[in-house]
Amino acid sequence: MNTLSSFLSKFQLTTVIISLIVVHTSANSNKTSDDIKDLGSYVGCFRYVTSTNDLIFPSTLKSYCISRCRLANLNLIAVSKFNACQCVQTLGPAVSSALCNYICQADQSCLSTNYYFVYRIGPQKIHHAYYCTNDKMNTFDVQVPAQTSLETCAHICLELNYTFLQTLRKEVCSCIKTLEYGIFHRTKLTCNELVENSLEIKNCHYTEHENKTTIYTTRFSYDFQRGVSSYSHCKNKKYEIAEKCADGCSEGWMGDSCRNRDCRQNNGDCGSEMKCVEVVVNNQTYVECVCPYGTVRTRWDVCEVFKFNLVESDSCSLSSTFYDRARNISMEATYLSDHSIDGYTAAQINDNIAAWIAVTFQKLYAIGFVKVYGKLCQDEKDCSRLNNFLVKLSTLYEFDNDSDIRSLLELCGKGPDHAVQAGTPMTVVCKNFTLLSRSLIIQQSNEKFSLGNSAIAELEVFEVGCDTLNGRCKEDQKCTEEKMHDATVTKCTDLNDLRSAVAPFYGCFRWLLTQYHLNRYGLSYQECQDECRARKFDVAAVKAGINCSCGNQVTVGDEAPMDDCRKQHYLAYYIYHDCKVNQFCGATTKTNTSVNANTTATTAEPDVISKTESTDMNKKFKDNNNTKLIIIVVLSLAIILTTIGAVVLLRSRFLRDKRGVVIATILDRHRHNAAADKPAPLSTRIINDILKKSGRGVEKGSSINDSVASTASTYVSEPSGVNTGDTTTAAWRCWMWWKR
Repeated sequence: MNTLSSFLSKFQLTTVIISLIVVHTSANSNKTSDDIKDLGSYVGCFRYVTSTNDLIFPSTLKSYCISRCRLANLNLIAVSKFNACQCVQTLGPAVSSALCNYICQADQSCLSTNYYFVYRIGPQKIHHAYYCTNDKMNTFDVQVPAQTSLETCAHICLELNYTFLQTLRKEVCSCIKTLEYGIFHRTKLTCNELVENSLEIKNCHYTEHENKTTIYTTRFSYDFQRGVSSYSHCKNKKYEIAEKCADGCSEGWMGDSCRNRDCRQNNGDCGSEMKCVEVVVNNQTYVECVCPYGTVRTRWDVCEVFKFNLVESDSCSLSSTFYDRARNISMEATYLSDHSIDGYTAAQINDNIAAWIAVTFQKLYAIGFVKVYGKLCQDEKDCSRLNNFLVKLSTLYEFDNDSDIRSLLELCGKGPDHAVQAGTPMTVVCKNFTLLSRSLIIQQSNEKFSLGNSAIAELEVFEVGCDTLNGRCKEDQKCTEEKMHDATVTKCTDLNDLRSAVAPFYGCFRWLLTQYHLNRYGLSYQECQDECRARKFDVAAVKAGINCSCGNQVTVGDEAPMDDCRKQHYLAYYIYHDCKVNQFCGATTKTNTSVNANTTATTAEPDVISKTESTDMNKKFKDNNNTKLIIIVVLSLAIILTTIGAVVLLRSRFLRDKRGVVIATILDRHRHNAAADKPAPLSTRIINDILKKSGRGVEKGSSINDSVASTASTYVSEPSGVNTGDTTTAAWRCWMWWKR
């Protein structure tokens, strides 16, 4: 019993401890993001990032994480799923902050599992320089203060949608759209010229080329999902940095310096593809331009469906390899997938017979489109080798290096008439979305084939989808995506559910034919209706919460779930007659965006709701948290009570087993006597003992043997041929019951 008591005490103590841990963990589970609030200034939410592989830490060790990232000269930190902290090298496409942040409590934010919270922890130390040159560039100049940093200039050029910038000269930030041909120099890059009284970099230079102009790219090293503009948007003076705009702000901007977006006007100057929204992040209001649901904002400032690049580092090959003796560099196939598009290094062939650049896949794919980045060119002739280059497909996995394979390949498409050099992608969309391929091959056009020596700096390959040219379907056809041999393929079908949308009418559709498209974007549903009514149209339609259309003769088709319109899916049109009588429309007229508190971290999606609704939601969520705490306490008490019940059961079983041992001892003694030819019958005292252990006594008017048999037969099925009056058999039955 001492052993049992000790066991029970430890078990009960463990149960209480577990219960307390459950309560404590639940009470603190909503504090996931407390440790990331002070990581730095918030940048945005991103679909993926490229980070240093060896610098991943729990964000709870924020000081350690920050110090390590700064030692690596990286100024961006990404907090991702499992609360891991990563040092960011380059940023992938951006999404709404609502996808990273969903409400845990009124004053806290939590992490989603599929996206990255990105924070800036200091000035940028590493700048993505391409080369230096003495050649003059065609630039777009912006006047800036004398103490402007290189990082600020890069952000200005990026916001203006320029891909390059050059060394800061006096008070001018110079942005470049495309690079000029010329002689390029590249040695060791040094960034030691600082802004006065600051740690920010003013300029960088290449060793032994300090007096030359350094060219940088804007697309990959700098954050582009910014809540505040890098320059002032004054009404009469554009592209400058001013403390105060005397004549006010351009439409869509506000504040003294006109650097904050105003979602109430001109869609916050977010253009025709994106919508200006307000999101609460870490209890702070953050304004951003957001692509419609189902798409991401790329580094090129366009909205696309996110797709993974099919090119892997070990899947690229060349028919031959060019060796650059001047730079002592072998132009290997691995450069096709090294995430560097500067064109200084590239994969280059050295023949004009087979003359192919290839990427092979682990399985069959239907290829939708390809992005090709060229190399740096010294002159037009150098770049012209890729004029009208051909993208081809094959089901083969390997190719001959010594023979012409052009007749074995299927054509996907061709590149531009004039190839673009480094830094800007050349996109080729395949003509046939139904071909399944194991390899993708790039060759020069038939006119350029004899030149050989073609080179590509980076290659990206993507699967087909309905988002690309409607999956190659006709305008009046419906595109659907299906699986064929694990590959995504598109299927085109005629629209059979076309109907007229005549007032009163409400619905969500993916196909629309209407009379008038408004040249204003990001309007609320009420504003769109008002614009339509002013033009004498009865029916309004809003696509993806951004584009407004009107008509009296409206045809719709391909009906979609209403949830697509609620989420403002990039393909969904919400068709309606009157906002005032429609609940959905009334609930989504505001441009302010928050997050549905009832969604989970893995599936949180933005719903467009008003600030009042957001406040009510936070209040409800607080009440929900209190309810959850009560439930947790009740569950903990239930665990304790269940444990006590289990302990009682264990104790009962333990005592029963102890009585069984007594009976076993009695029977063993009897069998021993039988084996020694001693008298077999059990004594009355022993039988009574057995009956007492079984909880049954000798009933009045019964013999001892009858009582034993009765007790035994109650618990053990009587085997055939057994004499119930045999006390030995009856005792054996009692033992079997105890044993069971």
